[in-house]
Amino acid sequence: MLNMSRLEENFRVSEPYIDLKISTGIKPATDEFHPAVREDRAYRRIKEKMKFTEKRGPAWIRAEHEPFEIIGNDGSQHLCRPQKAVVMTLEDTLYHNRRSGYVRLPTLEWFAGITLCSVMEALDFLHNEAHITHCSKRNAYLLSFNDVSDLPYSKDITAGNIIFAASKAGGEEVFSTFLGEPPHSKVVGPDGRMVFVSQALDWFEFRDHIIGRILSNYGEARIGPPYPHELVQPEPYRAPEIIMGAEWSHAVDIWNLGCLVNGSCSTPLPSR
Repeated sequence: MLNMSRLEENFRVSEPYIDLKISTGIKPATDEFHPAVREDRAYRRIKEKMKFTEKRGPAWIRAEHEPFEIIGNDGSQHLCRPQKAVVMTLEDTLYHNRRSGYVRLPTLEWFAGITLCSVMEALDFLHNEAHITHCSKRNAYLLSFNDVSDLPYSKDITAGNIIFAASKAGGEEVFSTFLGEPPHSKVVGPDGRMVFVSQALDWFEFRDHIIGRILSNYGEARIGPPYPHELVQPEPYRAPEIIMGAEWSHAVDIWNLGCLVNGSCSTPLPSR
């Protein structure tokens, strides 16, 4: 069980909604290769470089508040990262809406086109100022509430490793209404706790509030480059230098993005 007063003490922020990314295992303080450690290292570097940049890329990187530790019932330590509220990945959005009978979503070509603007700006900052390679995972693109309406492309949507950002008022209204509805299913734990199962938002109710995209998930991020050979990226999205066992650099992110766009347009991936 989480100590809610402890959580409130650590993330008193002006945002009405916030996500808590909690490590399910004991905090791996000594494992420098653990995703939680990689993400912590990447975010510290990102926050430092954001202070001095004039690039627009940081607007498309998922904001994070100061992380802290929480203690489980068994005394185990877990790293807790308060982050900008998000809804769901594009992959999940398509899946759940199709299951609900919504066959005709906005065209995948449209998703791919608007992805490029924000992701390239985010990667430009990561690569050229923070010197971070994202080494993206397929499900790192999410939906989010994010007030970035003063930036260009503010009505675009992205997929993949990016978050859908919604206008603050519109997105929160939809989300609040959704939370007020009875949950579809729930589980009562052995200790009496009630756990509500995640649910999918109705894309057609939510889409009019979309204003931007945010790059998320830095558990596989590498600081450098160049980097020695190692297997990174999901297998179908791996860049040629990864497959061939060669030294690699930021270019693998661009290859990954190209595969995402290519796949969104319903054409075979290059690796296949």
